[in-house]
Amino acid sequence: KGGVMDQMTDRMEFVARRLADIHAVQFSEYGFRLWIHEEHPGAPLSPFYIDLRRLRSYPRLLSDVAGLMVEARPAVWEGLDLISDVPVASTPFVTLISQRTAIPMISPRLTSKSHGLGGEILGVWQPGRRVGIIDDLRTTGGSKEQVIALYEKNGLKVTAVMAFVDRGNPEGADVAGKPFFSTYGWSWLLGFYRQAGIVALNAVERAERYPTRLTEHIATCKGCA
Repeated sequence: KGGVMDQMTDRMEFVARRLADIHAVQFSEYGFRLWIHEEHPGAPLSPFYIDLRRLRSYPRLLSDVAGLMVEARPAVWEGLDLISDVPVASTPFVTLISQRTAIPMISPRLTSKSHGLGGEILGVWQPGRRVGIIDDLRTTGGSKEQVIALYEKNGLKVTAVMAFVDRGNPEGADVAGKPFFSTYGWSWLLGFYRQAGIVALNAVERAERYPTRLTEHIATCKGCA
């Protein structure tokens, strides 16, 4: 195969291809708005869009994604008492991961509720338990930091953060001081799409440059909105 394709298992290649097939990964010369644009509307538009919420409509692929996440970092799961989604994109495959690993699942309540039993955390838990937070993507890590703060305020110990795709800059960096793991680095996934001829070279080059452009904008605008 050569290059990045030497580093990918057949199952990883299959899932990467299927993500493109179902348009969970899209490219555009015009650009897409991301959630980060709510806080930074002047940030450059993204030349790619990753929408893993589409996975809930493809149950076999959803199962493959959960399987890859379990297999990618076996040592991570052994050290956890609980796992958590970051609603709502990761909820379906975190549910499957809980079933595969037999690790109980909890969820953060990120919006207020005025009926029934209250509480900021859904599920059964006790202070002192070790929890791993699982999301679909990591860009800046902001949503994960919000969940970390909520759990630690309630006495839980966040020991790991994981995302299916890491499109952060730099890839692999800790999130709020917590070890971070991913199944695919964005540069790795892009390298596969380029070598497999799935995406045009100019689109890949724009997508490769974007994480750095976004990081530079956020750093220079100093929280501007």
